[in-house]
Amino acid sequence: MQQVTRAASIALFVALMTIRTAGLTDDGVEPISALAGGIQLAFLIGAVISLFAIVTVFFVRKPEAALA
Repeated sequence: MQQVTRAASIALFVALMTIRTAGLTDDGVEPISALAGGIQLAFLIGAVISLFAIVTVFFVRKPEAALA
């Protein structure tokens, strides 16, 4: 299951990077700068998702000890 999740995440980041790069290239930005913009967006989205996961950790409760 972890492999599927990782593959989907990578696909999402590559898709975001490609869309942003294509948009910047269509606006007349140099290809290298457009690619840098796409990579920057992908990393930004990754950072936001990571921050969401870190905040969520604080709301997860420990299970109560089982009564013996």
